[in-house]
Amino acid sequence: MRDFFNKRWVRVGLPFMFWAAIYFLWEIFVNHQAVTVDFFVDGILTGPYFHFWYIYMLLGLYLLTPILRVVIAHARRKC
Repeated sequence: MRDFFNKRWVRVGLPFMFWAAIYFLWEIFVNHQAVTVDFFVDGILTGPYFHFWYIYMLLGLYLLTPILRVVIAHARRKC
C-alpha cells in the first residue's frame, strides 16, 4: 500500500502542490488577495481554481482503491 501511495504522490501530489502554489501566489500578487488563514484554508479545501476539481476526485479514488482491492479479493463470484 505504501508503494501505491508513493507512486501516486509523485505523479499527482507533487505537481498539484507546485501548481496550487503558483495559483496562490498569482491570487496574492496579481489579484491582490488578502493573505489570511481563511484564504489558505478555503484554497486548500476547495482548490485555488475550479479546474483542479479532478485532483480532489482522484484523491478520493486513490483512498478507496485499497479498500476496493480487499473487497474484490474476498468477494465470491456468483453468476
